[in-house]
Amino acid sequence: MEPMSEKKGSLGRAGNAMDEFIGDVREQARGIRTQYLEKGWAQTRDYARENPGKTILIAAGVGTGVGLLIGALMARRRS
Repeated sequence: MEPMSEKKGSLGRAGNAMDEFIGDVREQARGIRTQYLEKGWAQTRDYARENPGKTILIAAGVGTGVGLLIGALMARRRS
């Protein structure tokens, strides 16, 4: 099956328009994702700076949870 961009006639023009539209949507999605990640990172950084004690407790809790999960997986593997 030939790519849309190589077709001739009205189907070729429609395919080219669709390819261009998809490219534009992809670029917009990248921009939105970048803005969202930057905003989320800024909010996380600000929270960590305002609440250092809570941040340490959260990190310890996540680390303990991950450690327990890995330990449980290792124990199942030995059985």
